[in-house]
Amino acid sequence: MDLVKLDSMTEITLSDVQDRHPHWHVWTGVTGIFYARRPLTSPPRVVRGSSPAELDHAITRDEKAHAALQW
Repeated sequence: MDLVKLDSMTEITLSDVQDRHPHWHVWTGVTGIFYARRPLTSPPRVVRGSSPAELDHAITRDEKAHAALQW
């Protein structure tokens, strides 16, 4: 998996993930795993990743998967 970069010198941060996905709530769990949830969804949509870049990819995958299910 390619690491998401903002430019050639900067890795993506959790704040960047929040900015890129404003409809998601993102946080770092106690064990250091990064989580995101989409409020007001049923069933609840929650994704996780071991880095902010992986979390960004997980949110993008989830959004694409659910976009196909919308009317």
